[in-house]
Amino acid sequence: MTNLGELRKASSRRKRLVMSIDVMIAVLIIFLLLFIMLGFKFDSENFARFAISFLIAFIAGMAFFILNGTKTGITIGGWLLGVAIRDADDYSTIPSKERLIKRNLYSLISPFDSFRLLFGKRTVGERKTNTEVINIREKNNPLKNFMVITVVSIIFIVIFASILIQGLKNSDAYKIAVSYIEQNQDINKITGKIQAYRFSGGSISTTGRYGQAYFNIKVKGIENDVRITVNMIKEPYMEWHIQEFNYVVE
Repeated sequence: MTNLGELRKASSRRKRLVMSIDVMIAVLIIFLLLFIMLGFKFDSENFARFAISFLIAFIAGMAFFILNGTKTGITIGGWLLGVAIRDADDYSTIPSKERLIKRNLYSLISPFDSFRLLFGKRTVGERKTNTEVINIREKNNPLKNFMVITVVSIIFIVIFASILIQGLKNSDAYKIAVSYIEQNQDINKITGKIQAYRFSGGSISTTGRYGQAYFNIKVKGIENDVRITVNMIKEPYMEWHIQEFNYVVE
């Protein structure tokens, strides 16, 4: 830990990295809570349920961002990169919780703060609350900072991708597509026997009670593997059904 006499302002670059980490965590909270409440399904017809779930998840994500670091002046991103929020006139003083909440609120509603940091200027929240971001790590290690942001980014991407893939695989459209494949005589004959399904990609889009879905699925069999692409549609008060079905033996 740096001695009080050696405390110095954090660079704009490090402050941008800290903000990026905190924003990524807030976004991850929103999506994770949303899909948990939706049962990890993308094709729900209940718009009211989706709207309420999204509102709850959004409020939770924003609450995290606003309250993040308000107890110690150190956000999760700040802890990872070795910076803290302190009083601009006395770096040994942790601002009150009310000041830190106000600072985070300004960061949330000020769309140009990122640009201000880009040009080395203080953010609106820092100026309004008279706070400053300082280094609390004895030595700045650019390689370590790079590794931290890289690892956090990879974790964010992996978790986000896993949520999306799980949502697609749990959808009614995907389950119907898999059921259709299992009952397809040509596929069963080519594979000898279906052993496993490997989800390779897909998408679902819904508008009201209408929907379109696309899946790319690899079917592993005893004798041969088959690459299958499925296009599906959904009409009001009807189940998903296959519109186009193509396969290639691999």
